[in-house]
Amino acid sequence: MRPAGEYQTRKDVGDVYGPQGVYLLGRNQFALSYEMLSSDPTNNPDKNTVTVQALHNLSDNMYVYVEGYLGGGDDGVYDVTTESERSVAAVGA
Repeated sequence: MRPAGEYQTRKDVGDVYGPQGVYLLGRNQFALSYEMLSSDPTNNPDKNTVTVQALHNLSDNMYVYVEGYLGGGDDGVYDVTTESERSVAAVGA
C-alpha cells in the first residue's frame, strides 16, 4: 500500500488538493484517489473527482488498464446549469 497526497495552486485559477492510495499485488496495481478543486474566481464553481484504476503489467514495456472517473460539484460545473455530475470510463494499453 502506497499513500500519497497532492496540492497545486495557480494564481487566479484555484487550488487542487487530495489524497491517493495505490495497492500493488504482483503485476497488478489498484488505485483510488479523491481530488478537490477550489476555484479562485467567484463565477467558477468548486469541483471534486473520484478516480478508480486497475492496471495489469503484461511486461516491462506494456500494460493494460481500466479507469473510471466520477466528478461533481455545484450546479453548472460542467457548463450545463442543471447538471452537476459527470462520469468517464477509459480502457487502454
